[in-house]
Order: sequence, then C-alpha cells, then structure tokens
Amino acid sequence: RMSIYVGYRHDCPWKCELHITIIRGLSSYSPMNQDLCSYNKERASGDDLHNTITTVMTQLKTDMQGAISWIEKYHRDLEAKFMEGYFQVPRWGGPVDRDVAHYIDGIANWVRANDQWSFEGKRYFGAKGEHIQETRWMTLLPKVKANSGEVGPHLIEDSKLVM
Repeated sequence: RMSIYVGYRHDCPWKCELHITIIRGLSSYSPMNQDLCSYNKERASGDDLHNTITTVMTQLKTDMQGAISWIEKYHRDLEAKFMEGYFQVPRWGGPVDRDVAHYIDGIANWVRANDQWSFEGKRYFGAKGEHIQETRWMTLLPKVKANSGEVGPHLIEDSKLVM
C-alpha cells in the first residue's frame, strides 16, 4: 500500500510560485475529464445540463463531437502548460527540491488516478470500461426519460452499454 501526501508546509518558499506554474493548470483538467466520462450516462438519463460537453455545445453552438474535440484540445493545452511549468519550477537545493518534486508528483498522480478510476470503476462504463479506455469509442446510450428536474443518479443497465 502506498500513500502520497500532496500537502505542503506553509513555510515553504515555493508555495506561491508552484500554484501559479502547476496547480492552476490542473484545476479544470480532472472535472472536465470526469464530465467526458459521465456524459453518456448523464445524457441518457436527462441529467446532462451541468456537464461540460453540454455547456461547450451551447456556448460554441457546436455538436457533441465539436464539443469533445474542443475539450480534447483544451486538455492538450493544459498538459503542455503543466509540462512547461514543471520545467520552470525553480530549484532551491536540498530537501526543498525533494519536497517540491514529491508534491508535483502527487498532484500529477491525482489527475492520472482520477482518469484511471473513471474507467476501472463501473460507474460510467459498466464492465466495458477497459475496452472503452483502450479504444476511446463507445455507442451512445438511448435516452431513458426526459429531464424531469429530478436530481441524482439513475440506474442504467450494463447490458445497454453497447460497444
């Protein structure tokens, strides 16, 4: 069992610079990624009005694929900013460099773990998560009911997650 502590001491000299170069770029990555994974299920149950894909379709007046393509480009830009920020983090030497490296590694692993969980857990893709993660293709679920204003998770049979 491995634990990663991603907090930092408040007396570290690097906390402000690190937030500017690293953290800010990742703050929207995981929620958008989760919206990509949850959209099919939310759309099918009529609970997709808050999803990033729906928001992008509305704001950019585009279709679903246009919104997904926009989010994909945004993700690539965030990844590039993260890597650029990573290589620009100053060096202080000694244990501070080790702490900074450990912190950045923890933040990057948090984002990656969230993505992995979306496919390994059965919440969004049922038993087909591994295949969908590998191919990045799935069939849209049929809409099971119109948006009635009801909030909350809706059960969708795993058998309807057709590849």
